[in-house]
Amino acid sequence: MAIIKSTRDWQGVTVEERINTETGQIEIYAPPGKYTSTPLKLAETYQDGDKNKWRINNEERYRSFVNDARKGQNQRPLTQDKFEQEFYKEGAPLFNNDRAATLNNNDNYSTQQEARIAREAFYDNNVPLIVNPDTGKQVSSLGVKTTENINGEQENEEDNDNDNPVIGSSSDLLDVANDPAGNRGGNKGKQLRYPIRITGPFEYDFISITAHDYKPSGIGIGDKQFEEDKNLGTPYETVILPMQPQLSETNGVNWSDDKLNPVQAALGKVAVDLIGADSLGAAGDAISQGFKTFGDIVKQPELKQFASAYFAGQAVGANIVGRTTGMVINPNLELLFNGPNLRSFNFNFKLTPRSKDEAERCKEIIYTFKRNMAVSRAPGNLFLKSPRLFRLKYIFKGGDTQHPYLNKFKPCALTNFSVNYTPDGSYSTFENGSMTQYALNMSFTEVMPIYAEDNKSTSTIPADMGF
Repeated sequence: MAIIKSTRDWQGVTVEERINTETGQIEIYAPPGKYTSTPLKLAETYQDGDKNKWRINNEERYRSFVNDARKGQNQRPLTQDKFEQEFYKEGAPLFNNDRAATLNNNDNYSTQQEARIAREAFYDNNVPLIVNPDTGKQVSSLGVKTTENINGEQENEEDNDNDNPVIGSSSDLLDVANDPAGNRGGNKGKQLRYPIRITGPFEYDFISITAHDYKPSGIGIGDKQFEEDKNLGTPYETVILPMQPQLSETNGVNWSDDKLNPVQAALGKVAVDLIGADSLGAAGDAISQGFKTFGDIVKQPELKQFASAYFAGQAVGANIVGRTTGMVINPNLELLFNGPNLRSFNFNFKLTPRSKDEAERCKEIIYTFKRNMAVSRAPGNLFLKSPRLFRLKYIFKGGDTQHPYLNKFKPCALTNFSVNYTPDGSYSTFENGSMTQYALNMSFTEVMPIYAEDNKSTSTIPADMGF
C-alpha cells in the first residue's frame, strides 16, 4: 500500500493528509503535537457504490481544535451544524483538490503502467477531479463524470445526487455557467512542479502559485466585501517553483499634503453647518453666520487690505496678495491619509531542464501562465471576461503550510509575464528542440489592500509574518 503524506491548513488547524495511491482514498489526521499525543483520524473518504463520499471522524474533537484556533483569532466558535456545513462546503473540496493533485501526478506511482491502471479505476469510481489518462476526461468536483475533454466544454452525464453534498459546492456549478465556452480551459487540481525530482536529504522551501477563476465582487456592502478570497473561483493548475534569491515585500499607505487656509476653513464651516441643518430656520442661521464671518474679516483693519487683495486675486486668477502685501496666506499645510495602496511583487525564475520530461514540464508551466493570465471572450464575442487570479504561497519544507518567516499574499492578478528564451545571450537547444534555459519574469499585484484586521494583534508570538 502506497501512502503519500502532506500537510494542509484548514480553519487554522494544520492536519496531515494521507493519500492512498492504490485505493484513491484520503484520510485526514491530527498529527501528534499541539492537540494529541498520537495521530488522531479526523475525516476520511470511502467508496459507496459509484459515489465517493466523505465522513467526519471524531467530530467533537475536530471541532474543538478548530474553535480553539478561531478563539486565538478572535472569531466566534462554530456550532456542530455550522462546523459540518463549513467542512462539507470548504474543507472537503480543499482536501479533494490536494488528493487529485497527488493521484493525477504519474510521478507518484512506481511505473507509468501502474499510474494509468490506478487512475482509470479512480475515474470509474467518480473520485472528484480525477483525469482519465486515456481519454483526458475528468470527474467534476461534484463527483460526476464529464462528457468532454477537460480542455473543452464540459457537460454532466447525469444530474448531481444531492444526497452527497460533501463532494463539492454550488459555486462549482456557477463557475461552469460563467465559462460555458470553455475557451480558456484548464486542468483542475493539476500540479506542475519544477524541478520534477529533488535529490538530497533536505526538505526544500517552495513558492506555490495556483490559478483561480475570477469571481466578481458585486455591489453589496458589509464584511463580505472584505473577505480575502471573495474573488477566487474554481482552482486550476498549481505551479510549484523553487525559491529565488531576492524575496521582498513593501507595504505602503497613501498620504499626501493638504491645504486649508482660513478663508477656505470659513467657507467649509458654512457648508458643513448648511448641510447638517435639520430645518429651514437652521439653514438660514448658517448662511447668516457665514456672511457675518466674512464681514468681520473685511472690517478688521489689519486684514482689510489682505482680504480685498485675496478676493481680487481669486476673481482674476492672480497672486494679488503677494504683489501688494509681500505675504502669503497661511495654508495650514498638513499631511492627510488618502487611502491604502495595493502591493506588487516581482519574481524572476530560471528554468533549466535536465531531462526530456523536465523540458516538457518547463513548456507546460510557461503555457499555463500564458493561458491563465489572458483575457477570454464571452459567448458572442461582445464582452471580454476577466483573466484568472492567482493564489501565491510560500511553502515551508516541501509540505503545504505557510512559511512562518515569510509574508502571506492576498489573491493577485498577474499583470506582466515575460519569457526570455536566450537568457545566456546565445541560442542553444537540446536535441528535441527545447531551449537549454528559460528566464521567467512575473509581476503580480494584489486585488485587495492590506487592512489592520488582516494582521490582528496577538499576546503571543505570531504564527507567521502576516500580510
